[in-house]
Amino acid sequence: MDKAGGIFGQIVTAIEHIAAQIQSVAAATAQLLQKSSLVAQSMENIAAITEESAAGAEEVAAASEQQNASVQQIASSAQTLATMAQDLQAAIAFFRL
Repeated sequence: MDKAGGIFGQIVTAIEHIAAQIQSVAAATAQLLQKSSLVAQSMENIAAITEESAAGAEEVAAASEQQNASVQQIASSAQTLATMAQDLQAAIAFFRL
């Protein structure tokens, strides 16, 4: 009987060891799940920042296009004024004696 008792004791010890390993694996899995959630949240934050940056870049591009159009309009107006000034000088020269 002592031999059977010893074997059962070894089985109980092995089961306790396996149970401890299972608990260790469960704890590691829980930590991994928590860290995975943190990574997913970080990725969502990065995506939101990227979207905000893209929107800002689009706004800057639109403002640049608007400024470019304004500069072109000013240049056209300046050219028109220069032409008018030349015409006026020619008209004045006609009346000079």
